[in-house]
Amino acid sequence: REWEDLYASAGITVGDYTYTDITGTPASTYSVVTYADDVDNGEVGPLMALTAGRIEQALNVIFVHDFSGYGLLGIAGGIPGPPWVHGTTHSAVIVNLDGAWDYGGDLIGQVIAHEVGHYIGLFHATENPDGGPTYGGDPIADTWEGDSGNLMYWSAGGRSLSAGQQWVMRR
Repeated sequence: REWEDLYASAGITVGDYTYTDITGTPASTYSVVTYADDVDNGEVGPLMALTAGRIEQALNVIFVHDFSGYGLLGIAGGIPGPPWVHGTTHSAVIVNLDGAWDYGGDLIGQVIAHEVGHYIGLFHATENPDGGPTYGGDPIADTWEGDSGNLMYWSAGGRSLSAGQQWVMRR
């Protein structure tokens, strides 16, 4: 619940959780998800589209076992994602449970917080210096390149938000 406290420091209250299990063919199809450069390719978009009919004014978080071949810990349906819209190829955040668990169980919450940060409008404060997906960079004046303690650093582990990031989140 540490990440909920971090969001609370930005004036955001995390509400109730509900859980819906994906069953049948989609459960086996999307256990390991193929990611292909953006959410409209591969299996990421169709998996997010399974959120059709979900609760209004809720953000969808989907857990998978892994992303095929990419080593991603999570992905957001957009920066920002469509608010309160369900059933599209951009309507969720996906978290790699096995990948996050490999770094310790508490990292799962960290990955959720980071990806939800993207979904509600935050870019990486620093991009991966070794390449990989990039998202345009953070335009917020009080974040700085190389701050690995920031929640939106390209790799998981950061546990802080700047005042500017908090302002964006509340919007």
